[in-house]
Amino acid sequence: MHRKSRSVDEDDDQHLLHEDTPLLANNTPPWYLLNKKRMLITITIVYLCCVFASGPLITFPTLVPLLMDEHVFEGESQQRLLTLSYSISMGTSYGLFFFTGMVFDWIGAKWSGVIGAVLTCIGFVGFALGVWFQGANYVLFLALPWSFEFGVLNSFSMYGFLWFLPQYQSLLSGLSNSSFQVAGGLSLLFVYLAQHNVTLVQSLFACALLCILAAFLIGIFVPSKHETMQAACRATGLKIDIDPPPMKQQLRNLKYQMSKHRLVNFLFIGWASSVNILLVLIIGNLYPFLILLTNDAQMTDALVNAYAPIFALGGAVLSVMMGFACDKFGIRAFLAVTNLLTVTLFVSMFLNMEATLYLFLTMIAAVYSAVALMTPRFSILYSTPPLFGSYYGLQYSIIGVSQLVMSYVAPLIASKLALGIWEYYLSFIVFFSLSIFLGISLNIYWMIRPPTGEADDPYEVLIFLQ
Repeated sequence: MHRKSRSVDEDDDQHLLHEDTPLLANNTPPWYLLNKKRMLITITIVYLCCVFASGPLITFPTLVPLLMDEHVFEGESQQRLLTLSYSISMGTSYGLFFFTGMVFDWIGAKWSGVIGAVLTCIGFVGFALGVWFQGANYVLFLALPWSFEFGVLNSFSMYGFLWFLPQYQSLLSGLSNSSFQVAGGLSLLFVYLAQHNVTLVQSLFACALLCILAAFLIGIFVPSKHETMQAACRATGLKIDIDPPPMKQQLRNLKYQMSKHRLVNFLFIGWASSVNILLVLIIGNLYPFLILLTNDAQMTDALVNAYAPIFALGGAVLSVMMGFACDKFGIRAFLAVTNLLTVTLFVSMFLNMEATLYLFLTMIAAVYSAVALMTPRFSILYSTPPLFGSYYGLQYSIIGVSQLVMSYVAPLIASKLALGIWEYYLSFIVFFSLSIFLGISLNIYWMIRPPTGEADDPYEVLIFLQ
């Protein structure tokens, strides 16, 4: 009944963007997407808005010394509480990702970006007040996850362009991830400003103001849900119901898609969860781990300060390059490369040499970028345009819950079984081994059932269960 779409991984000359070529068949695109030049300017503006409305939370370890200087959680439990606040922020934001994805499917990229930026502004104000007043330090347990969660919702505004440039969907996903990493570089700016008598509280209030500017610009330069679904119609060659179905129907549609690919979903979610748990255990304990590894406080301070620019600038560049690579070579080859990067990360953490420690920090950024890119790409391949946000959100919610639980349980168990640096290594070894096992299993699955072939199937049932 419906015309079958070509895989989004296949080259298709009709999708190439030419100067002054309309992007929608029989429809007028927004004025800011009429040609290649306007498209590039628009994406650049939206990218910067995502940076403004994300803030430095992803490079939280670099903020730890500033928070200590502000006497946040002062006392014997200071490091534990700061680490816990970061872990809860990461886990909670991923745990609520399903809600974020559903909101995206209901209201589209434009309003997701606007609302996300405004609510992130409120989170930064709460963060600033929690630091400013020592008696309100525990507000950070609310303000941090709040800011992180709605910063994620804001970053969904980049996905409004997925179907205007279907041959560059991985690149757009990489740009969305890259905006978070560049925003993480603000923590280094905060450190610099703190050395010149600008307090952390003042810097956080400045971020809140930038969020308001981002909301205004996103409201102008991001396509609406109606415009995005029109572009999806052109890219797939199918008629798509632009109005979202009732919540119950949306959940039925999502259940249908998830159950259709049970095994590959299990393997992918298990792999991504294992890698993310490994990363959050490393990042959340980066400072104490490096102290034990190097036994040198000065070197540890230098490494932690270097983490922000490596993660922000290096990770941002890697995200863009990885997006190009995934679009060019496909998700299966990209998964194999990600497994190799994970192995390099694991080996480098055992080598107490300055060069390998900087390699270790670089691999954190590389593996984070790769997994963050793979998840939306997987959702594009195995879901449909009207279900992209919900499918992507459900995956990351499962990942987030597992990450939240294991970030608490794993160190607790490891502390009973090992002492010193091996308290950290034990958790790292477990989740590294699990991630490699599941990564290889997923690659074998894709050798038998290539994702390019499966990507065609969902578009045949684009108007299913209606």
